[in-house]
Amino acid sequence: MLNYTRFESPLGPIWLVGKGGRLLMVHLGEEEGFLKKAQRLGDELVESSQGLELPLKELDLYFSKGLETFKTPIEVKGTSFGLGVLYEVKKLKWGEVSTYKAIAERLGRPRAARAVGQALKRNPLPLFIPCHRVIGIKGGLGGYSAGLEFKIWLLKHEGVL
Repeated sequence: MLNYTRFESPLGPIWLVGKGGRLLMVHLGEEEGFLKKAQRLGDELVESSQGLELPLKELDLYFSKGLETFKTPIEVKGTSFGLGVLYEVKKLKWGEVSTYKAIAERLGRPRAARAVGQALKRNPLPLFIPCHRVIGIKGGLGGYSAGLEFKIWLLKHEGVL
């Protein structure tokens, strides 16, 4: 059984899914898109914030600029390359950005910048794994699963833009 709840952010709803005290999925946006993604996790969904108290508290602190690093336990599945990308991005601190190319280089795959972008497109835990902090080598913002407006807002919130 998976618990899910909704958090109201300055940019709209953020949906959280967890199990056993671990955060499994975050969806930025409306309920319809969230339910489609959450059903792919393959377990019964129950609307309850049980076990999601810490990420809810951390989101509240993040949006009020009282938290710079999320401590919520997370669980992520994927390929070794995809998990490596997410691990590297998780290291990025508040107000710090990196590039798709730099992440690829840190993984020993200097020509895999596009693959880094594809791995981040599938990031199941935006904000908690801060893929909004990854930009293009020439300063372009790249994409963001919730839309570029959300990425711009987050980077401004953190003082990057």
